[in-house]
Amino acid sequence: MISVEGITKYYGEKCALDNVSFKVDKGETVGLLGPNAAGKTTTMRILTGYFPPTSGTATVAGHVLPDESLEVRRKIGYLPELVPLYTDMSVVEFLFFAGEAKGIPKCDLQNRVDSVIDDCNLNEYVYKQIKTLSKGYKQRVGLAQAIINSPEVLILDEPTVGMDPNQVMEIRGIIKKLGEKSTIVLSSHILEEVAKTCGRVIIMNRGKVLAIDTPENLSKQIETSDRIFFELMGDKEKAFNLIKSHKGINKCEYSKRDILEEGCFAIEAYAEKSPELRSSLLRSLLDNDVSVCQMALEKLTLEEIFTQVIAKGGVEGEEKKAKEVNVESEKEEENKKDDKDEKEEVFEKSEESEESKEKKKKAKKSKTKNK
Repeated sequence: MISVEGITKYYGEKCALDNVSFKVDKGETVGLLGPNAAGKTTTMRILTGYFPPTSGTATVAGHVLPDESLEVRRKIGYLPELVPLYTDMSVVEFLFFAGEAKGIPKCDLQNRVDSVIDDCNLNEYVYKQIKTLSKGYKQRVGLAQAIINSPEVLILDEPTVGMDPNQVMEIRGIIKKLGEKSTIVLSSHILEEVAKTCGRVIIMNRGKVLAIDTPENLSKQIETSDRIFFELMGDKEKAFNLIKSHKGINKCEYSKRDILEEGCFAIEAYAEKSPELRSSLLRSLLDNDVSVCQMALEKLTLEEIFTQVIAKGGVEGEEKKAKEVNVESEKEEENKKDDKDEKEEVFEKSEESEESKEKKKKAKKSKTKNK
């Protein structure tokens, strides 16, 4: 549904995107993550035909950008970070305007307006001027205009910005529902939001793609050891020393998180990846009269994955791909250089040949004159 190949974008001399490539399959919801100035918004603007890349191509809903920009725009919905709204219009007026601008037939327009008003829970605000709405409700109006044409692809840049927790949960439900019919690419600084909404994530920094995968697979690639959480009751120091000294434990520390059971204490341990180790550790605690209220193997959160990928500059798989791309580009440059050298050599030989012919002509004329 979306295929990005070698996209590079320069603003003057500043490189905003550097050879970015990724694919999004039909029906997927993919999160675009990265710190400020990572290239997320630039990527989205290129995918929507807002402006062309400096080099590279993108295919969206079967149409190639930048050559088929108008065809792409007919098949997508776009919610930019700063929503462009005509604030003097009422909500319903603006949605009719947006529907007409997107070419929805008049016979279908009323139904589409009613549908997006229901989807975005705007029924109480239909006839209110947009300028009187809160930031969160203005965001809803922006989302409503993005989906009014039933788009095949939906591009959402910070869709929940300015919303309270209840509104965020509602929008999350809307996005999940839309994901049943549309392919969605969204960016957000709320990593928990992405984790609960998206099947895969694309992590970017400084214009480059550092990682593409599910949070679960990225966690497996990044984690070098298991993280085990214990909620225990009994001799605190004894329990800590038992865990710390157990074979295969790399690190052990008291946890600062809230304890559910009164009288318990919490410990986090980082251990070698082994089910047998966890089993023997549990037996050791129980044999030494330490009550185990809870013992859980914990995965990295998306926030921890994001932080580690940015710090490391990528994961092994993406680094390998980047190297392969660089090798290919170097080969192409060498081939171009060889072709150029060959052409120059042929040109030089042809010049020499012409020069030789001229000399022969002059020599022939000179002999004729002498005779």
